[in-house]
Amino acid sequence: MRAMKALAEKEIPTKIQIKVEALGGVQMRFDQDEANMMLVVDYTPSPKLNAIPLPEVPMILVTSKDHCLAQQKEVDLNQLLNYVELTIHDTSELPTSKRDSLQFGGDKVFYLHGFDSKKTCLLMGLGYGWMPLSLIETELACGELVEVDYTNSRHAFTPKLVYSAELPLGKAGELILNEVISEFEAFSH
Repeated sequence: MRAMKALAEKEIPTKIQIKVEALGGVQMRFDQDEANMMLVVDYTPSPKLNAIPLPEVPMILVTSKDHCLAQQKEVDLNQLLNYVELTIHDTSELPTSKRDSLQFGGDKVFYLHGFDSKKTCLLMGLGYGWMPLSLIETELACGELVEVDYTNSRHAFTPKLVYSAELPLGKAGELILNEVISEFEAFSH
């Protein structure tokens, strides 16, 4: 959104359309709409695309301080599967879509449309799930959310800004590229 604000302030004449998708839905929408740029975690590389890795985003497996998992030590997969997993819904809706590699595979899963609703559910004590550290630092510091004592309770992913290698970005594209890179650098610290 800061990139959009910078575009508006510089009065660069262009039409922008932002579509929000998740997981496999990002590249699906990018391909279908023949879009100019996508911000993505996982995509199918192509010589027709340029990809700029952005700073890593640390993720932590958390739950509410009041959830049963908050009090358990050395939680294993079987214990996790007894509770509701909160995860982001893959918007691709394709049967061949890659499953979220961080999903635990249980039967009790609530699929949500974004991290805001996931955070709300976590704070309500509905279950457990992965969250970007930067979105929950305050809640972890004050103890509202706690890290699940699970062997692999932390990981990081590297988002990428992907755009066409065949078409020039133009002034608007360059501005967005620079703003997104600087925003992610600030986000990751």
